[in-house]
Amino acid sequence: MPPDAASSLIAELNSISGQAPPSAEVAQVTPPPPVEAAPAQPQQPQTSDQPAQAPLPQTASPYPLIGLAGLAVIGLYAGLRLKFLS
Repeated sequence: MPPDAASSLIAELNSISGQAPPSAEVAQVTPPPPVEAAPAQPQQPQTSDQPAQAPLPQTASPYPLIGLAGLAVIGLYAGLRLKFLS
């Protein structure tokens, strides 16, 4: 907005409301304080008094693999049929 348009807008707003518009607040940029490096401490394995977790139960089944093999056979059949019909 050109400066003369801004001043005319301010004058118009001042005459309508009887008050000047509030001045804009400008944010100040301050750099963050420097971060000091923490002294290096040797890593020690964490030990706890809890026993090791029990192994998970074997709940998987071979059915997805059987289904995938069936799809591969159907794809092979379709491919061979297209090859020999052409």
